[in-house]
Amino acid sequence: MTSDSETRSAEVATVVASVWCELFGVPRVDADADFFALGGHSMLAVRMAARLRSELGLRVPVRTILENPTAGGLSRVLAEATKDAM
Repeated sequence: MTSDSETRSAEVATVVASVWCELFGVPRVDADADFFALGGHSMLAVRMAARLRSELGLRVPVRTILENPTAGGLSRVLAEATKDAM
């Protein structure tokens, strides 16, 4: 049995992975994928923030992306933020 929180976290992780794949041009990313190791920079973070806002309906500051550089870490922070926004 999966809780609503676990379901929402999985949904957010899927969105984050999808946005990362699109912006980095890679076929897949895992939770340990690192924004900077993949070639991330400030302008890409701005684009990522806009895409995540569009997909999740959540304001995502660029700083949040830069301070949580792994896909898994960013997903956890955004999942928590979506829970707080509900």
